[in-house]
Amino acid sequence: MVQHVAGVLDHRHPVARDVLQALVVLGQRVGALPPARQGVVGGLHRQQRGGDVGVQGQGFGQLVEVGVDDLVRRVAEDLVALAAIGLAQIGKLELFNRKRQENAAFYNAHLKGVTTPFVPEGYGHVYHQYTVRVPDGKRDALRDYLKEQGIGSEVYYPVPIHKQKLYTQELGYNQTLPETEKAALEVLSLPVHPSLSQADLETVVKAINTFMGA
Repeated sequence: MVQHVAGVLDHRHPVARDVLQALVVLGQRVGALPPARQGVVGGLHRQQRGGDVGVQGQGFGQLVEVGVDDLVRRVAEDLVALAAIGLAQIGKLELFNRKRQENAAFYNAHLKGVTTPFVPEGYGHVYHQYTVRVPDGKRDALRDYLKEQGIGSEVYYPVPIHKQKLYTQELGYNQTLPETEKAALEVLSLPVHPSLSQADLETVVKAINTFMGA
């Protein structure tokens, strides 16, 4: 199967192809490892233990046996399947990116009342996300309105990194970044995936423009 899906790849994506093929091989090798015997530490390896509690005996921490538990084996099987799908899909990457760019261009030309993504001249954007900024504290209300209309949207991300508990509580960060914090209150990502129809795009635009009073 690996050889078959690899054969459909575009030669212009050799690095991505090699990475995915490596994942396939890794998954196959892990999946082929012998099951871990009873008493073997769960995971990929069993380690040599010290003779006494608290004493690091000779060979302590050395890997003495290779094996996998059922969870690792299942992950390996999933890895093979996902990598194979990726190998097949990567041949469509340019088509997907172009469709996303076309969807974004439609939004850019027709959305009103929100700030659309800025792309510097001479650069391209593949629009993994299409994120607008909603002014005047209306972001969450707009998101609720879109949900009522059956339109999905998401906030990436609601809490800036410097305001995460890990940094503020555990690491003692006390930093204010006004523009970052303002952006976190305004950003909203809209549907932009390649499967959107023209009717879908027009529905999103109409809903946003109606809510924003444009």
